[in-house]
Amino acid sequence: MNTLTESRFFSAVIALGIALITALAITEIQTNPLIENKSLRFFATAAVIFIVFMLATLMPTRAAGTAARARPADNATQDPHPVRETGHVKWFNVDKGFGFIVRENGEDLFVHFRAVGDGSTLHLIEGQRVEYHIGQGRKGPQAEQVVVLE
Repeated sequence: MNTLTESRFFSAVIALGIALITALAITEIQTNPLIENKSLRFFATAAVIFIVFMLATLMPTRAAGTAARARPADNATQDPHPVRETGHVKWFNVDKGFGFIVRENGEDLFVHFRAVGDGSTLHLIEGQRVEYHIGQGRKGPQAEQVVVLE
């Protein structure tokens, strides 16, 4: 099993465990004869739900962090000096901070503003010639270390 699959399995097991504990805690709060005040029962139940919600929002972060730590090991086998390609900017939305480059083979390639130059150039202009190498983004191939040629 790869690290991402293990992470998802771990997250699912933890989520089921938290759901079971939550159900038991809420049942105990609602049926406990020592807690007669309805407002107290409500706030205790709300507190349990809030804590569970906070735990649930932290779980995907842990899974993503595990996957990110696994990535450098995978990339270690790749060529440390990837081949650079050239293409031209198809379009770039400055407000959204991304666009697409047309590769020499005609395929579109995603580009994010963080991949452009040294960080001082935050946008590209349609038709500009660029040089880049292809990296792997969250949703597939993307341009990395983009340099404007013109």
